[in-house]
Amino acid sequence: MRQKTISLLLFSVFFLSLKAQQISVDPENITIIRDQWGMPHVYAKTNNEVAYGVAWAQCEDNFEVIQQTFLFTKGLLAREYGKRLAPGDFFSGFTGLDERIDELMKSDVSPEFMAYLEAYCQSINDYARLHPKEIMQKKAFPVRPEDVLKSYPLKIAEFTGLGRALGAMLNDTRSSEQAEADAVISKGSNAFAFLREMTKNNRTYLIANPHIGLTGPEAFYEIHIVCEEGLNFQGAMFPGSVSPQIGTNPNLGWTHTNNYYD
Repeated sequence: MRQKTISLLLFSVFFLSLKAQQISVDPENITIIRDQWGMPHVYAKTNNEVAYGVAWAQCEDNFEVIQQTFLFTKGLLAREYGKRLAPGDFFSGFTGLDERIDELMKSDVSPEFMAYLEAYCQSINDYARLHPKEIMQKKAFPVRPEDVLKSYPLKIAEFTGLGRALGAMLNDTRSSEQAEADAVISKGSNAFAFLREMTKNNRTYLIANPHIGLTGPEAFYEIHIVCEEGLNFQGAMFPGSVSPQIGTNPNLGWTHTNNYYD
């Protein structure tokens, strides 16, 4: 196994940013170990430090894809890819998520989780500062906690076919409900859970089998994190996410699939 700790150059850049951000993170407490398949195992003392390490590992492997996620949330796709993706920018604004996220951040986001989000975002912004030639659109930075939170419902809305439904309404070309449902279900996925009473070795099993692409913003990124404050899971998350969509911890496992919206 190959061990990799965040570089000393990053330490100096990060501590300068800490002064302004007031985030309690010490990069010297963050270790990223990659196994023989390249999957990162992130170890840290605090939740904020592990959040920083998770973002850093994602940026090392998927910085372009992470930027695509935030180009979507910020309505900047057309700036990078031309007018063919302008509908995506319209969709991002049409959802009204900017105002909704601002409201929810004031009422539903705890100070602890906000610090976690800020550490995650600070890592992405620090990576961008250290790798300016990899930046696609300067307007996409800095990445903020509200950008991360917006990406979750925005991706879910698009994943379940809301974008196609909106396009059909605007173009007055609505297809049948069955055709819309088939388009969503064709992505598919499977999940099975078996109680230990049903298995020969008396063990419980959860099978997660998502059917998604191997590349792009909707491709899962596998990671393992261990934090002395309690976080401990191995699973998969979308690039730009702070938490796993599917995975396991010492006590349970979870997965999800998509469904046609009602």
